[in-house]
Amino acid sequence: MDDPLLTIRVLHVDDEEYQFKTVTTLLKEIDPAINFTLVLSPREAFELLKKSDFDCVVTDFKMEGMNGLDFAKEIRKSSKIPIILYTGQGGEEVAENAFLVGIDDYIRKEINIGHYQLLAKRIRNIVERRNAEQLYLKVIEEAKDGVSIVVDSKIIYANNALSKIIGYDSSKELIGKNILELVPIDNRKSMNERVINRFKSDLPPIFEFNVRKKNGSIITIETSSSLINHNGQKALLTFTRDVTERKQIENSLEKSEERFRSLMNLAPDGIVTMDMRGKVKYVNPSFLKLSGFEEEEVTGISFLKLKTLRIVDIPKYTKMFAEFLMGDGSLETPLEFRWQRKNGSKGWAEGHAKMVNLGASGKEILCIVRDITERKTLEEDLRVYSKQLEQLADEKSQKLLASEQLIVTGTIASSLGHDLRGPFNTIRNAVYLMQIRPEQTDNMLKIIDNSVNTSIKLLDELRDRTKEFVLEKEDVEIAELIHEVQCENLVPPKIRLNTNLDSTAVVNVDRGKMKRVFENLLRNAYEAMPNGGEISISIKEKREDVTIDFTDEGTGIPDNVMRNLFKPFMTTKENGTGLGLSFCKKTVDAHGGTISVKSEVGVGTTFSVFLNKVPRSEVAFSSSTKLRK
Repeated sequence: MDDPLLTIRVLHVDDEEYQFKTVTTLLKEIDPAINFTLVLSPREAFELLKKSDFDCVVTDFKMEGMNGLDFAKEIRKSSKIPIILYTGQGGEEVAENAFLVGIDDYIRKEINIGHYQLLAKRIRNIVERRNAEQLYLKVIEEAKDGVSIVVDSKIIYANNALSKIIGYDSSKELIGKNILELVPIDNRKSMNERVINRFKSDLPPIFEFNVRKKNGSIITIETSSSLINHNGQKALLTFTRDVTERKQIENSLEKSEERFRSLMNLAPDGIVTMDMRGKVKYVNPSFLKLSGFEEEEVTGISFLKLKTLRIVDIPKYTKMFAEFLMGDGSLETPLEFRWQRKNGSKGWAEGHAKMVNLGASGKEILCIVRDITERKTLEEDLRVYSKQLEQLADEKSQKLLASEQLIVTGTIASSLGHDLRGPFNTIRNAVYLMQIRPEQTDNMLKIIDNSVNTSIKLLDELRDRTKEFVLEKEDVEIAELIHEVQCENLVPPKIRLNTNLDSTAVVNVDRGKMKRVFENLLRNAYEAMPNGGEISISIKEKREDVTIDFTDEGTGIPDNVMRNLFKPFMTTKENGTGLGLSFCKKTVDAHGGTISVKSEVGVGTTFSVFLNKVPRSEVAFSSSTKLRK
């Protein structure tokens, strides 16, 4: 079957049927994609044209009732289908009249075989040319930009988009108009000179000017024009776009520049702008106040020569500046650096930088500098405090272990040291987050304070550790308890924590001890992934029990370690006590539950805690119950 995209449907009008058969047979051999339909009179042709679609009409000149020229005239009243006058009669006068009535081609019938190759080629060329013209016209008509052709300052073609831009109902209203009629009177002289010079190619092709719409309102348009030859005449092919809104925005930006400068002058942080070579163009009063320098000591100078930077840091900043320019023009994270004031004192600063596109004015670099000396001092104090607290706890644990008291007392002391490492790790993580996210300082201080209180409480409870393992049970919603553990244990860098806590299961447990179980399992998962990865916590609820899974993508647990995993003092960690998982198992067993582990070396580990649920009908709602409402 012929490809429908290549098929050309031809309506052949000829009152000599034998002529049609000859043409059809020979053309099928030359171009199989040309399909002929024969009618013997123009009347039949009109009827068929109403019912079917054709790509081309081939008609004889002399026919009964109507000749080929009159036939073409009637077709042209309602259709632009290509028409070829194919006749053995007639001469130059017939050919000339054929083109005047809108016939696209004229071919004399010949006897030789090569003549039919010419006919096939002419049919295909005229159809493909018409299809291309219709495609181009469709693209132009559906374009969002206005398109027009101007000859001698008059519009001879305009698409619908141009009529909409200028406010006319139809593009036909623009045909024949002098473009100067669309321009406000006081701009017509300069516009006329512009058009004359554009025809001489003396001006750039892109131009902005005001146009008066049909309703009298004024808009700004941007035109891009090219010189073309149109039917032997010089013409301008023009593309038009309404830029009124853009111009309004530009004007608004210009008006707000002074306001922006005022805001920069009032900003509490230091603000600096530089050109693309690093030369300082502007500094605000806050920067001058922070640094102690005068404006003339800073502006016009390369930032590498500013006396606010330490000489030892210059090579590092030179490399960073080059990478900044070659990258996307922004700092991914704030830059912390040491700086020195005019009086010689030194401090810490935090800098943000962004490359700003100023349009026609080029680009510049905007820097915002904040003095963080006080914050850095506080962070250092917190690190020292955290270290001292950890040393104090280790000393107490060592003294208890070294004493000649009961073995159980030594075990409890070691367990206490293990438990204290959790709050200390939280303090370390909080200090780290304060360094990379200063805006979270207040929240981090609260977390540090809670961790300190937890450590003190654990030390105070030391005297109770030698007593019997007593559970103080209460009804607790398991999802709420895990959420509390998640909030109080900060996620280390490079680790993602995903939780699926869609459960309302209630368990009767010692809240504090079960919380320590979950904290131990979560910390173990963090420590199993020193290079980062993903941890998931999920709750699976059944009719009578509930399962809490802690899954990591860590190094996994070897078989020789798995056998002794829950035994006291068994550990693979350099500073571990081997009491964490022992405590977890002892606590879960005391609640009538179980704890299990599945692990694959190099893949990861899942710890599962199974606990009995409290039936809904027996849940005790009291002031101490932590159930969500």
